[in-house]
Amino acid sequence: MFYIFLSLSIAAHVIRDIYEILKNKKKIDTKNKFIFLFMVAVMFTLWASWFFMCQFDPYKINLMAVIKYAGFALFITGLVLFFAALFRLKTFENYKGKLITTGAFKFIRHPMYFSYILWIIGYSVFWGAVLSFFIGILFSVNIIYWQICEEKLLKQYYPEYTDYMKKTVF
Repeated sequence: MFYIFLSLSIAAHVIRDIYEILKNKKKIDTKNKFIFLFMVAVMFTLWASWFFMCQFDPYKINLMAVIKYAGFALFITGLVLFFAALFRLKTFENYKGKLITTGAFKFIRHPMYFSYILWIIGYSVFWGAVLSFFIGILFSVNIIYWQICEEKLLKQYYPEYTDYMKKTVF
C-alpha cells in the first residue's frame, strides 16, 4: 500500500510541477474552471496520498511521546496556518486585485506552501514514518520550487512584491 500512495503522491507532484512550468510560461489559463478543479483534485490527491503513505510506511520507529506529539503539533499548526491563509486569500492563487499582506501573509509570503511543509514533516514524525520523512524532505524541496515559480509571477503582477519580500520570510 505504501508504494501505491507514494506513486500517487509523486504523480501529483509531477502534475503540479508541470502546471507551475506552464503557468510561468503563460501557456495555461489559471482562471479556467476545469483547470482549477483539476488542480484542486490533484492537490487533494497529493495531500490524501501523503497521509496514507505515512500510515503504511514500511520503516517505522517508535518515538518518545514528546517527539511524536511535537510532530502532531507541527501538523496541526500547518493545518491551521493553511486554512487561515486560504480564508484570507479566498482562493488558491491571487493574480488580480491587491497584494495580500495581512493575516499570515504579514509574516510569511507563502503560508500555504509553508504549512504544507509543516504537514509533511509533522505527520511523518507523528507516525514515526522514517521513509516518508526522508521523502518528505525531497517533497519540501519541490514545494520550494513551486514557491520560486510563484514569486516570479507575483513580481510581474505586483510591483511592490520585491519590497514585500524584504519584510517577510519564506
